[in-house]
Amino acid sequence: RFRFPLELHLVHYAKEFENLKQALEHPGGVAVFAVLFDLSPDDDEEFEPLVNIIDRLKDKVDQPVNLTNFAVKHFIPRNVAGYYRYEGSLTTPECDEGVTWTVFTNTIPISKEQVKVFDEMRTEDHKILKQNYRSLQSLNERKLYLKRSPVRENYINSASTYKINTSHLYSMVIFSTLYSFKSLFTL
Repeated sequence: RFRFPLELHLVHYAKEFENLKQALEHPGGVAVFAVLFDLSPDDDEEFEPLVNIIDRLKDKVDQPVNLTNFAVKHFIPRNVAGYYRYEGSLTTPECDEGVTWTVFTNTIPISKEQVKVFDEMRTEDHKILKQNYRSLQSLNERKLYLKRSPVRENYINSASTYKINTSHLYSMVIFSTLYSFKSLFTL
């Protein structure tokens, strides 16, 4: 099976709840945006500030991190119009159910050198944090939805200059969802 070199989960809970634990008690109270990374020959410059912070802190535990020069937009693909959505669970114990997952179909580029920094991260007991993913789970009769990314330009034929422009409506829906949830990150 194919695995991406890196996957990032942005965990959010609905603003009417005080905390994640309370939100997990209500179906739809928690949303996770999953971002997949694809290998690139070049470093992703926008992602570099996070890579630098992790590299500096890789052997330290429970250190506060200041991300003042790092915007949330660096965590998500430039085009978020295509995605998978399903009701699932958290990937870490207790693996609570009732989580709405959105997995973007477009990826963020990352170089082997940048991935290496993540591969050298350590756990609280100073063990290398590698292969920290949950095994593939069955659908258990869940529905998996795919929202395809619209084609930006669709030429009628090769000689024509007529283009069909697509709307950014779907991107706005995703971002309005993003901002209606409290982030677990303090950015």
